[in-house]
Amino acid sequence: MNLKGSLPSNFSKLSEVQQIGLQGNSLSGDLPSFNGLSKLINAYLTGQQFSTIPYDFFQGLSSLETLSLQGNPLNNSQGGWNLPADILSSSSSLINLDLTNSSLSGSIPEFLGNLTSLQTLRLSYNSLSGVLPYSFSKLTQLSQLILNNNSPSGLSGTIDVIGTLPSLQTLWLQVNKFNGTIPESIATIISL
Repeated sequence: MNLKGSLPSNFSKLSEVQQIGLQGNSLSGDLPSFNGLSKLINAYLTGQQFSTIPYDFFQGLSSLETLSLQGNPLNNSQGGWNLPADILSSSSSLINLDLTNSSLSGSIPEFLGNLTSLQTLRLSYNSLSGVLPYSFSKLTQLSQLILNNNSPSGLSGTIDVIGTLPSLQTLWLQVNKFNGTIPESIATIISL
């Protein structure tokens, strides 16, 4: 498909939608709110040119398991966007979160560690800075943690919390500013 144009602003009225797969198109404009799409399970909006994400995008997404906004220049003209805290209360069943190259900025919020169903977290090629949250130690099901190429500041501090992720299979940390030593506890992660 090669759909062009934008999504309708009243997209959230599709209250019965469970799957959205729009990758491989040329959609642009403002990403409409998904507020209230309580039956939505999977949303793939990869590789579009959506320019803004509304503050209430994540509200009411109580069934959401997979969200990919990879490759969208969200709020890029305003310096990027930060993950809203309501992702925790609204999307607690989230398993896969891919925000690669989506103009995400600021620090990785502590509340991500409370999304204990997470198996895949991809936040690479953004403008994230700061340290890895200690709350990540609660992500016992996390198998993929992809954080590479965050610039210009990059992620920093130690990677000690990585040693507390027993299910980790894939770890990408390159092109950041981490320091310290590789924790000995990483040797106990037999799937890595």
